Amino acid sequence: MAVKQIELSLKLSIEVDQALLDKLTQGLAEQYVRMIVEELNRDGADVDRTSYRISYGKG
Repeated sequence: MAVKQIELSLKLSIEVDQALLDKLTQGLAEQYVRMIVEELNRDGADVDRTSYRISYGKG
């Protein structure tokens, strides 16, 4: 039985309200910070004594 490879491309465009986009962006930023803190904690960093801030903006 021959195996064939097929390439599929999909382009998706959606309209999103700016307030919703801001909320999604902040949520992603918070998720990445949590992942980084978990990595630092695994590496033995004193995460409780480390301060961090999430900032994002337009442009």
